[in-house]
Amino acid sequence: MHNALAKQLDNAGLSPDEPPEGDLWAAFLERVDERYARADRTRQRLERALEYSLREMQEQYEQRRERLAAELDQARAILSSLGAALCIIDEAGTILEANPSAERLLGAAPGGLVGSAIEHHVEALGGMDSGISRIPDNGEFGSPHSATMVRVDGTTFPATYTVNPIEVHGRRDSAVVAFFDNS
Repeated sequence: MHNALAKQLDNAGLSPDEPPEGDLWAAFLERVDERYARADRTRQRLERALEYSLREMQEQYEQRRERLAAELDQARAILSSLGAALCIIDEAGTILEANPSAERLLGAAPGGLVGSAIEHHVEALGGMDSGISRIPDNGEFGSPHSATMVRVDGTTFPATYTVNPIEVHGRRDSAVVAFFDNS
């Protein structure tokens, strides 16, 4: 027998082993009915509270999502309007993002640099490794380097570039490559 039912029987002065008298049975049923009604009211209050909380959480989520989208749009607009060419690279030197200035200087279509290796767009001076695809690990911003940048069509131009690590939550697994046309 369920504990709640045993307790209700005990509160009503009834035994599960003996049939109740008429008045006791009616009082018992009244108590059970009252408890069910109270449980229903409690459940309804909880449902309303949960609906309200869910609606409030959804509104807050939507507001945060809209604010984040606006901030992202603003960041993209800033990167697009910079005169400097910017590429974001991963640890392997693969271009993850490029702003319109980078695409224009390197002669690529919008989105055309994403997935390519940054090294393919640099001719190192004196045949040495340009270092453009290495993320600095010393915590300092990269110093400027001279190089010859290679456009998608194979033509070149003199440039200055820096490689600066992007640190997120203590990890440096990407970097910003900024370069300028020196011609």
